[in-house]
Amino acid sequence: MSWETLLAWSVPLWALVCLSLALRLRAAAIQAEELARGLSALDQNRPIWPVRSTPHRRPAECFNAIAPALRSRIAALESDRQQFRAVLESMIEGVLVVDADRRLRYANASAENLFGLGPRAVGRLIHELIRSPSIHRAVEATLAGQSAHRDEVSLVGGESVPRLNAKILAVNGTPLSGPPRAALLVFHNITELRRLERMRQDFVANVSHELKTPLASIRAYADSLLDWALEDPEITRRFVSQIDEQAERLDVLIHDLLSLARIESGQDLITFRPLALAPLVERRVESFRDRAQSRNVSLSFVTELPPQFTILADEEALRQILDNLIDNAIKYSSDVDPWVKVVCRGDGEAGMVAIDVIDNGLGIASEEQTRIFERFYRVDKARSRERGGTGLGLAIVKHLVQALRGEIELQSRVGAGSRFTVRLPRQRPANPSDPALGASNPSSPSNTNPLAEPSLTLDR
Repeated sequence: MSWETLLAWSVPLWALVCLSLALRLRAAAIQAEELARGLSALDQNRPIWPVRSTPHRRPAECFNAIAPALRSRIAALESDRQQFRAVLESMIEGVLVVDADRRLRYANASAENLFGLGPRAVGRLIHELIRSPSIHRAVEATLAGQSAHRDEVSLVGGESVPRLNAKILAVNGTPLSGPPRAALLVFHNITELRRLERMRQDFVANVSHELKTPLASIRAYADSLLDWALEDPEITRRFVSQIDEQAERLDVLIHDLLSLARIESGQDLITFRPLALAPLVERRVESFRDRAQSRNVSLSFVTELPPQFTILADEEALRQILDNLIDNAIKYSSDVDPWVKVVCRGDGEAGMVAIDVIDNGLGIASEEQTRIFERFYRVDKARSRERGGTGLGLAIVKHLVQALRGEIELQSRVGAGSRFTVRLPRQRPANPSDPALGASNPSSPSNTNPLAEPSLTLDR
Protein backbone atom coordinates (compact mmCIF):
# COMPACT_ATOMS: atom_id res chain seq x y z
CA MET A 1 0.00 0.00 0.00
CA SER A 2 1.40 3.30 -1.06
CA TRP A 3 1.83 6.22 1.29
CA GLU A 4 -0.82 8.14 -0.62
CA THR A 5 -3.32 5.42 0.28
CA LEU A 6 -2.25 5.40 3.94
CA LEU A 7 -2.54 9.15 4.11
CA ALA A 8 -5.99 9.03 2.55
CA TRP A 9 -7.19 6.54 5.21
CA SER A 10 -5.41 8.23 8.15
CA VAL A 11 -7.06 11.61 7.76
CA PRO A 12 -10.62 10.36 8.33
CA LEU A 13 -9.31 8.13 11.13
CA TRP A 14 -7.69 11.04 12.92
CA ALA A 15 -10.81 13.08 12.39
CA LEU A 16 -12.87 10.37 14.06
CA VAL A 17 -10.39 10.18 16.97
CA CYS A 18 -10.46 13.97 17.46
CA LEU A 19 -14.24 13.99 17.29
CA SER A 20 -14.42 11.23 19.89
CA LEU A 21 -12.05 13.13 22.18
CA ALA A 22 -14.01 16.32 21.70
CA LEU A 23 -17.25 14.57 22.58
CA ARG A 24 -15.63 13.05 25.67
CA LEU A 25 -14.25 16.46 26.76
CA ARG A 26 -17.61 18.09 26.19
CA ALA A 27 -19.30 15.39 28.27
CA ALA A 28 -16.68 15.90 31.02
CA ALA A 29 -17.27 19.66 30.89
CA ILE A 30 -21.01 19.13 31.22
CA GLN A 31 -20.45 16.75 34.12
CA ALA A 32 -18.12 19.28 35.79
CA GLU A 33 -20.71 22.02 35.28
CA GLU A 34 -23.36 19.81 36.84
CA LEU A 35 -21.00 19.07 39.76
CA ALA A 36 -20.36 22.79 40.30
CA ARG A 37 -24.09 23.50 40.27
CA GLY A 38 -24.66 20.68 42.71
CA LEU A 39 -21.94 21.94 45.05
CA SER A 40 -23.30 25.49 44.89
CA ALA A 41 -26.73 24.16 45.89
CA LEU A 42 -25.67 22.11 48.89
CA ASP A 43 -28.31 23.83 50.96
CA GLN A 44 -30.97 22.28 48.73
CA ASN A 45 -32.10 18.74 49.24
CA ARG A 46 -31.13 17.36 45.86
CA PRO A 47 -28.25 15.20 44.45
CA ILE A 48 -24.94 16.92 43.89
CA TRP A 49 -24.29 15.07 40.63
CA PRO A 50 -26.99 13.42 38.50
CA VAL A 51 -26.26 9.70 38.15
CA ARG A 52 -26.26 8.45 34.58
CA SER A 53 -24.88 5.42 32.79
CA THR A 54 -21.59 7.15 32.10
CA PRO A 55 -17.99 6.53 33.10
CA HIS A 56 -18.59 9.13 35.85
CA ARG A 57 -21.30 7.11 37.52
CA ARG A 58 -19.08 6.01 40.43
CA PRO A 59 -17.80 9.52 41.29
CA ALA A 60 -21.36 10.85 41.05
CA GLU A 61 -22.60 8.22 43.50
CA CYS A 62 -19.71 9.06 45.90
CA PHE A 63 -20.42 12.79 45.73
CA ASN A 64 -24.11 12.20 46.33
CA ALA A 65 -23.32 9.94 49.29
CA ILE A 66 -21.31 12.65 51.10
CA ALA A 67 -23.83 15.41 50.30
CA PRO A 68 -25.83 15.05 53.58
CA ALA A 69 -22.63 15.28 55.66
CA LEU A 70 -21.49 18.32 53.67
CA ARG A 71 -24.88 19.98 54.10
CA SER A 72 -24.87 19.30 57.84
CA ARG A 73 -21.34 20.67 58.29
CA ILE A 74 -22.04 23.78 56.23
CA ALA A 75 -25.25 24.40 58.20
CA ALA A 76 -23.33 24.03 61.48
CA LEU A 77 -20.64 26.45 60.28
CA GLU A 78 -23.28 28.97 59.21
CA SER A 79 -25.06 28.63 62.56
CA ASP A 80 -21.79 29.16 64.43
CA ARG A 81 -21.03 32.19 62.27
CA GLN A 82 -24.42 33.70 62.96
CA GLN A 83 -24.09 33.07 66.69
CA PHE A 84 -20.57 34.53 66.73
CA ARG A 85 -21.78 37.63 64.89
CA ALA A 86 -24.75 37.97 67.24
CA VAL A 87 -22.43 37.75 70.25
CA LEU A 88 -20.10 40.39 68.80
CA GLU A 89 -22.93 42.72 67.88
CA SER A 90 -24.54 42.43 71.34
CA MET A 91 -21.32 43.13 73.25
CA ILE A 92 -21.11 46.44 75.10
CA GLU A 93 -17.37 46.39 74.43
CA GLY A 94 -16.10 47.75 71.13
CA VAL A 95 -14.39 45.14 68.94
CA LEU A 96 -12.02 46.03 66.08
CA VAL A 97 -10.03 43.80 63.73
CA VAL A 98 -7.12 45.55 61.99
CA ASP A 99 -4.93 43.80 59.40
CA ALA A 100 -1.16 44.07 58.94
CA ASP A 101 -1.66 46.98 56.52
CA ARG A 102 -3.42 48.89 59.33
CA ARG A 103 -6.76 48.68 57.56
CA LEU A 104 -9.99 48.03 59.41
CA ARG A 105 -11.46 44.62 58.67
CA TYR A 106 -14.30 44.46 61.21
CA ALA A 107 -16.04 46.69 63.75
CA ASN A 108 -19.04 45.71 65.84
CA ALA A 109 -21.91 48.07 66.66
CA SER A 110 -20.39 49.18 69.97
CA ALA A 111 -17.12 50.09 68.27
CA GLU A 112 -18.98 52.04 65.61
CA ASN A 113 -20.78 54.06 68.30
CA LEU A 114 -17.66 54.48 70.43
CA PHE A 115 -15.44 55.74 67.63
CA GLY A 116 -18.09 57.26 65.37
CA LEU A 117 -17.39 54.92 62.46
CA GLY A 118 -19.50 55.19 59.33
CA PRO A 119 -20.95 52.42 57.15
CA ARG A 120 -17.95 52.56 54.77
CA ALA A 121 -15.27 52.33 57.44
CA VAL A 122 -14.21 48.74 56.65
CA GLY A 123 -11.17 48.73 54.38
CA ARG A 124 -9.94 52.19 55.35
CA LEU A 125 -6.76 52.93 57.30
CA ILE A 126 -7.27 52.95 61.06
CA HIS A 127 -5.28 56.21 61.29
CA GLU A 128 -7.86 57.91 59.11
CA LEU A 129 -10.83 56.57 61.04
CA ILE A 130 -9.64 57.11 64.63
CA ARG A 131 -7.42 60.13 65.20
CA SER A 132 -6.06 59.09 68.56
CA PRO A 133 -2.32 58.46 69.04
CA SER A 134 -2.98 56.23 72.05
CA ILE A 135 -5.28 53.99 69.97
CA HIS A 136 -2.66 53.87 67.19
CA ARG A 137 0.00 52.81 69.70
CA ALA A 138 -2.27 50.03 70.97
CA VAL A 139 -2.77 48.76 67.40
CA GLU A 140 0.98 48.82 66.69
CA ALA A 141 1.85 47.10 69.96
CA THR A 142 -0.69 44.35 69.29
CA LEU A 143 0.50 43.75 65.72
CA ALA A 144 4.14 43.69 66.81
CA GLY A 145 3.64 41.46 69.84
CA GLN A 146 3.39 37.73 70.26
CA SER A 147 1.08 37.84 73.28
CA ALA A 148 -1.91 39.83 74.50
CA HIS A 149 -1.50 43.59 74.94
CA ARG A 150 -3.33 45.36 77.78
CA ASP A 151 -3.46 49.06 78.40
CA GLU A 152 -5.65 52.04 79.28
CA VAL A 153 -6.01 54.80 76.72
CA SER A 154 -7.76 58.16 76.58
CA LEU A 155 -10.07 59.00 73.72
CA VAL A 156 -10.76 62.68 73.17
CA GLY A 157 -13.62 63.60 70.85
CA GLY A 158 -11.68 66.44 69.24
CA GLU A 159 -9.37 69.34 69.90
CA SER A 160 -12.27 71.46 71.14
CA VAL A 161 -13.28 68.86 73.73
CA PRO A 162 -11.67 69.42 77.14
CA ARG A 163 -9.40 66.63 78.25
CA LEU A 164 -11.46 66.33 81.43
CA ASN A 165 -14.27 64.96 79.27
CA ALA A 166 -12.07 62.35 77.59
CA LYS A 167 -13.24 58.75 77.60
CA ILE A 168 -11.03 56.25 79.38
CA LEU A 169 -10.88 52.90 77.61
CA ALA A 170 -9.40 49.60 78.76
CA VAL A 171 -7.81 47.89 75.74
CA ASN A 172 -7.21 44.16 75.33
CA GLY A 173 -5.30 43.47 72.13
CA THR A 174 -4.70 39.97 70.78
CA PRO A 175 -2.47 39.29 67.75
CA LEU A 176 -4.01 36.96 65.15
CA SER A 177 -1.30 34.93 63.46
CA GLY A 178 -3.34 34.41 60.31
CA PRO A 179 -2.64 34.23 57.49
CA PRO A 180 -3.16 37.06 57.01
CA ARG A 181 -1.77 38.56 60.23
CA ALA A 182 -4.14 40.89 62.06
CA ALA A 183 -4.88 42.41 65.46
CA LEU A 184 -8.07 41.90 67.48
CA LEU A 185 -8.70 44.79 69.89
CA VAL A 186 -11.45 44.90 72.50
CA PHE A 187 -12.26 48.30 74.07
CA HIS A 188 -14.19 48.65 77.32
CA ASN A 189 -15.36 52.11 78.36
CA ILE A 190 -14.29 52.48 82.01
CA THR A 191 -14.83 56.24 82.26
CA GLU A 192 -17.67 55.86 84.77
CA LEU A 193 -15.70 53.28 86.76
CA ARG A 194 -12.71 55.63 87.06
CA ARG A 195 -15.04 58.50 88.01
CA LEU A 196 -16.55 56.38 90.78
CA GLU A 197 -13.08 55.39 91.95
CA ARG A 198 -12.09 59.05 92.15
CA MET A 199 -15.31 59.79 94.05
CA ARG A 200 -14.51 56.98 96.49
CA GLN A 201 -10.97 58.24 96.98
CA ASP A 202 -12.20 61.79 97.49
CA PHE A 203 -14.85 60.54 99.89
CA VAL A 204 -12.31 58.59 101.97
CA ALA A 205 -9.95 61.56 101.98
CA ASN A 206 -12.74 63.94 103.01
CA VAL A 207 -14.03 61.63 105.74
CA SER A 208 -10.50 61.14 107.06
CA HIS A 209 -9.94 64.88 107.14
CA GLU A 210 -13.30 65.63 108.75
CA LEU A 211 -12.70 63.01 111.44
CA LYS A 212 -9.08 63.97 111.99
CA THR A 213 -9.80 67.67 112.66
CA PRO A 214 -12.05 67.28 115.74
CA LEU A 215 -10.03 64.32 116.99
CA ALA A 216 -6.86 66.41 116.84
CA SER A 217 -8.60 69.16 118.82
CA ILE A 218 -9.87 66.70 121.41
CA ARG A 219 -6.42 65.18 121.81
CA ALA A 220 -4.75 68.58 122.09
CA TYR A 221 -7.15 69.75 124.82
CA ALA A 222 -6.89 66.41 126.64
CA ASP A 223 -3.06 66.51 126.58
CA SER A 224 -3.12 70.07 127.89
CA LEU A 225 -5.42 69.03 130.71
CA LEU A 226 -3.21 66.11 131.64
CA ASP A 227 -0.02 68.18 131.49
CA TRP A 228 -0.90 71.36 133.36
CA ALA A 229 -4.42 72.71 132.93
CA LEU A 230 -6.11 70.63 135.64
CA GLU A 231 -4.75 72.99 138.28
CA ASP A 232 -6.79 75.90 136.93
CA PRO A 233 -10.58 75.32 137.23
CA GLU A 234 -11.44 78.07 134.75
CA ILE A 235 -9.10 76.71 132.04
CA THR A 236 -10.26 73.16 132.81
CA ARG A 237 -13.88 74.16 132.29
CA ARG A 238 -13.07 75.91 129.00
CA PHE A 239 -11.04 72.97 127.66
CA VAL A 240 -13.69 70.43 128.67
CA SER A 241 -16.30 72.59 126.95
CA GLN A 242 -14.18 72.55 123.77
CA ILE A 243 -13.79 68.78 124.01
CA ASP A 244 -17.56 68.44 124.36
CA GLU A 245 -18.11 70.71 121.32
CA GLN A 246 -15.71 68.69 119.17
CA ALA A 247 -17.26 65.42 120.37
CA GLU A 248 -20.69 66.74 119.36
CA ARG A 249 -19.27 67.67 115.96
CA LEU A 250 -17.97 64.13 115.58
CA ASP A 251 -21.36 62.73 116.57
CA VAL A 252 -23.17 64.90 113.99
CA LEU A 253 -20.68 63.91 111.28
CA ILE A 254 -20.98 60.19 112.01
CA HIS A 255 -24.78 60.46 112.16
CA ASP A 256 -24.85 62.22 108.77
CA LEU A 257 -22.49 59.64 107.27
CA LEU A 258 -24.67 56.77 108.49
CA SER A 259 -27.83 58.50 107.26
CA LEU A 260 -26.36 59.10 103.82
CA ALA A 261 -25.10 55.52 103.61
CA ARG A 262 -28.56 54.13 104.50
CA ILE A 263 -30.30 56.41 102.00
CA GLU A 264 -27.92 55.61 99.12
CA SER A 265 -28.06 51.87 99.81
CA GLY A 266 -31.88 51.88 99.96
CA GLN A 267 -31.94 50.62 103.56
CA ASP A 268 -34.07 53.56 104.67
CA LEU A 269 -37.63 52.52 103.89
CA ILE A 270 -39.79 55.36 102.62
CA THR A 271 -43.42 55.01 103.77
CA PHE A 272 -45.88 57.20 101.88
CA ARG A 273 -48.89 58.26 103.89
CA PRO A 274 -51.08 61.38 104.01
CA LEU A 275 -49.46 64.23 105.93
CA ALA A 276 -50.87 67.67 106.80
CA LEU A 277 -48.09 69.69 105.20
CA ALA A 278 -48.44 73.19 106.70
CA PRO A 279 -48.61 72.07 110.36
CA LEU A 280 -45.62 69.76 109.88
CA VAL A 281 -43.48 72.52 108.31
CA GLU A 282 -44.57 74.99 111.01
CA ARG A 283 -43.49 72.58 113.76
CA ARG A 284 -40.07 72.21 112.18
CA VAL A 285 -39.71 75.97 111.89
CA GLU A 286 -40.66 76.44 115.56
CA SER A 287 -38.09 73.83 116.62
CA PHE A 288 -35.37 76.18 115.28
CA ARG A 289 -36.77 79.29 116.98
CA ASP A 290 -34.31 79.27 119.90
CA ARG A 291 -31.31 78.63 117.65
CA ALA A 292 -32.33 81.45 115.34
CA GLN A 293 -32.73 83.85 118.29
CA SER A 294 -29.31 82.89 119.65
CA ARG A 295 -27.84 84.03 116.33
CA ASN A 296 -30.11 87.10 116.11
CA VAL A 297 -31.79 85.64 113.00
CA SER A 298 -35.41 86.57 112.29
CA LEU A 299 -37.18 83.30 111.46
CA SER A 300 -40.66 83.39 109.90
CA PHE A 301 -43.14 80.96 108.40
CA VAL A 302 -45.77 81.69 105.74
CA THR A 303 -48.27 79.24 104.27
CA GLU A 304 -50.70 79.62 101.40
CA LEU A 305 -52.19 76.19 102.07
CA PRO A 306 -55.04 75.39 104.45
CA PRO A 307 -54.16 73.37 107.58
CA GLN A 308 -56.05 70.33 106.28
CA PHE A 309 -54.15 70.22 102.97
CA THR A 310 -52.35 66.85 102.78
CA ILE A 311 -49.61 65.33 100.65
CA LEU A 312 -48.35 61.77 100.30
CA ALA A 313 -44.87 61.63 101.83
CA ASP A 314 -42.70 60.08 104.52
CA GLU A 315 -42.78 62.19 107.70
CA GLU A 316 -39.25 61.34 108.86
CA ALA A 317 -37.74 62.02 105.43
CA LEU A 318 -39.58 65.34 105.17
CA ARG A 319 -38.42 66.26 108.66
CA GLN A 320 -34.78 65.62 107.73
CA ILE A 321 -35.15 67.68 104.56
CA LEU A 322 -36.60 70.66 106.42
CA ASP A 323 -34.15 70.42 109.32
CA ASN A 324 -31.12 70.47 107.01
CA LEU A 325 -32.41 73.34 104.87
CA ILE A 326 -33.53 75.51 107.78
CA ASP A 327 -30.34 74.78 109.75
CA ASN A 328 -28.20 75.76 106.75
CA ALA A 329 -30.21 78.93 106.19
CA ILE A 330 -29.67 79.99 109.81
CA LYS A 331 -25.96 79.10 109.76
CA TYR A 332 -25.19 81.01 106.57
CA SER A 333 -27.56 83.96 106.93
CA SER A 334 -26.30 87.52 106.63
CA ASP A 335 -24.21 89.11 109.36
CA VAL A 336 -26.30 92.28 109.04
CA ASP A 337 -30.04 92.10 109.84
CA PRO A 338 -30.21 88.33 109.07
CA TRP A 339 -33.54 86.64 108.34
CA VAL A 340 -34.84 83.28 107.16
CA LYS A 341 -38.27 82.71 105.65
CA VAL A 342 -40.04 79.37 105.04
CA VAL A 343 -42.99 79.32 102.62
CA CYS A 344 -45.51 76.57 101.82
CA ARG A 345 -47.40 77.11 98.57
CA GLY A 346 -49.09 75.46 95.66
CA ASP A 347 -46.94 75.06 92.57
CA GLY A 348 -47.92 75.96 89.03
CA GLU A 349 -46.98 72.44 87.93
CA ALA A 350 -49.94 70.08 88.09
CA GLY A 351 -49.79 67.66 90.98
CA MET A 352 -46.94 69.40 92.87
CA VAL A 353 -46.59 71.46 96.05
CA ALA A 354 -43.57 73.64 96.89
CA ILE A 355 -41.67 74.49 100.07
CA ASP A 356 -39.29 77.47 99.87
CA VAL A 357 -36.50 78.07 102.38
CA ILE A 358 -35.17 81.59 101.81
CA ASP A 359 -32.34 83.51 103.45
CA ASN A 360 -30.55 86.81 102.90
CA GLY A 361 -27.08 85.36 103.33
CA LEU A 362 -24.00 85.77 101.21
CA GLY A 363 -25.44 83.79 98.31
CA ILE A 364 -23.79 81.16 96.13
CA ALA A 365 -21.94 81.90 92.89
CA SER A 366 -23.38 80.29 89.75
CA GLU A 367 -20.26 78.19 89.14
CA GLU A 368 -20.63 76.70 92.64
CA GLN A 369 -24.33 75.87 92.35
CA THR A 370 -23.84 72.77 90.15
CA ARG A 371 -21.74 71.13 92.89
CA ILE A 372 -23.54 72.32 96.00
CA PHE A 373 -25.35 68.97 96.44
CA GLU A 374 -22.13 66.91 96.34
CA ARG A 375 -20.89 65.21 99.47
CA PHE A 376 -18.45 67.33 101.51
CA TYR A 377 -18.57 70.18 99.02
CA ARG A 378 -18.48 73.56 100.71
CA VAL A 379 -18.53 77.00 99.14
CA ASP A 380 -16.66 78.52 102.09
CA LYS A 381 -14.81 75.74 103.91
CA ALA A 382 -13.52 77.89 106.77
CA ARG A 383 -16.93 79.46 107.44
CA SER A 384 -18.66 76.06 107.21
CA ARG A 385 -16.38 74.39 109.77
CA GLU A 386 -16.56 77.43 112.02
CA ARG A 387 -20.36 77.14 112.09
CA GLY A 388 -20.41 73.37 112.52
CA GLY A 389 -21.25 72.22 109.00
CA THR A 390 -20.36 68.68 107.93
CA GLY A 391 -20.78 69.17 104.18
CA LEU A 392 -23.28 66.30 104.00
CA GLY A 393 -26.58 68.04 104.71
CA LEU A 394 -27.48 69.02 101.13
CA ALA A 395 -26.39 65.62 99.80
CA ILE A 396 -28.82 64.00 102.25
CA VAL A 397 -31.55 66.46 101.21
CA LYS A 398 -31.09 65.67 97.52
CA HIS A 399 -31.33 61.90 98.02
CA LEU A 400 -34.37 62.18 100.29
CA VAL A 401 -36.20 64.49 97.89
CA GLN A 402 -35.56 62.02 95.06
CA ALA A 403 -36.81 59.18 97.27
CA LEU A 404 -40.03 61.15 97.79
CA ARG A 405 -40.36 61.43 93.97
CA GLY A 406 -39.77 65.15 94.13
CA GLU A 407 -37.15 67.63 92.99
CA ILE A 408 -35.06 70.35 94.57
CA GLU A 409 -34.00 73.62 92.95
CA LEU A 410 -31.56 76.33 94.02
CA GLN A 411 -31.81 79.99 93.07
CA SER A 412 -29.05 82.18 94.43
CA ARG A 413 -26.97 85.22 93.69
CA VAL A 414 -23.88 86.45 95.48
CA GLY A 415 -24.84 89.17 97.93
CA ALA A 416 -28.60 88.61 97.48
CA GLY A 417 -29.18 85.38 99.41
CA SER A 418 -30.46 81.95 98.40
CA ARG A 419 -33.73 80.13 97.91
CA PHE A 420 -34.02 76.35 98.05
CA THR A 421 -37.29 75.06 96.60
CA VAL A 422 -38.47 71.52 97.30
CA ARG A 423 -41.26 70.32 95.01
CA LEU A 424 -43.18 67.23 96.07
CA PRO A 425 -46.18 65.34 94.64
CA ARG A 426 -49.37 66.45 96.34
CA GLN A 427 -52.55 64.55 97.03
CA ARG A 428 -55.49 65.90 95.04
CA PRO A 429 -58.71 66.27 97.03
CA ALA A 430 -61.98 64.76 95.82
CA ASN A 431 -63.12 68.19 94.56
CA PRO A 432 -60.74 69.29 91.75
CA SER A 433 -61.86 72.91 92.15
CA ASP A 434 -60.33 73.12 95.65
CA PRO A 435 -58.69 76.55 95.75
CA ALA A 436 -55.72 75.12 97.59
CA LEU A 437 -54.61 73.57 94.37
CA GLY A 438 -54.86 76.72 92.30
CA ALA A 439 -55.87 74.54 89.39
CA SER A 440 -58.64 76.54 87.84
CA ASN A 441 -58.24 80.08 89.19
CA PRO A 442 -55.21 81.84 87.75
CA SER A 443 -55.44 84.52 90.40
CA SER A 444 -55.45 81.99 93.23
CA PRO A 445 -52.77 82.66 95.87
CA SER A 446 -51.44 79.14 95.40
CA ASN A 447 -50.40 80.07 91.88
CA THR A 448 -48.31 82.96 93.06
CA ASN A 449 -44.63 82.24 93.41
CA PRO A 450 -42.74 84.52 95.79
CA LEU A 451 -39.28 85.32 94.52
CA ALA A 452 -40.08 83.85 91.10
CA GLU A 453 -38.64 86.90 89.32
CA PRO A 454 -35.35 86.23 87.55
CA SER A 455 -33.73 89.03 89.51
CA LEU A 456 -34.22 87.01 92.73
CA THR A 457 -35.66 89.87 94.75
CA LEU A 458 -35.64 88.61 98.33
CA ASP A 459 -38.40 90.21 100.43
CA ARG A 460 -38.86 89.52 104.09
